[in-house]
Amino acid sequence: MDAAASARSLTAAGWQARSSPGMPNTLSGLPQAGYLLLASPDGHQLDAQFMQDAAAAQAEADDVTTKDPAFLPVVIANVMVFSHPDGHAQVDEADRASLASLLVPTGT
Repeated sequence: MDAAASARSLTAAGWQARSSPGMPNTLSGLPQAGYLLLASPDGHQLDAQFMQDAAAAQAEADDVTTKDPAFLPVVIANVMVFSHPDGHAQVDEADRASLASLLVPTGT
């Protein structure tokens, strides 16, 4: 998924999406491809960390969860999504489903 194109798609659907430096020094050591601070139309605040591919997003989620067992990420393709600010609240199922349909694949 592409962070810039996804931000445009999300904004058009009523989300707030703002680019952020995020966490360039990832726990997995794999490169971050983008980072968005999100607010769903119903006000849930989320972070979306875009990695190079799905395996990298899952590796980052696994590493963060190992370090912080209370961390509750959702991985959608190459994006790790979690509640703002610390990932300790579960991502709302409706938000997860909405993100899965609004995130834009790279190169489209």
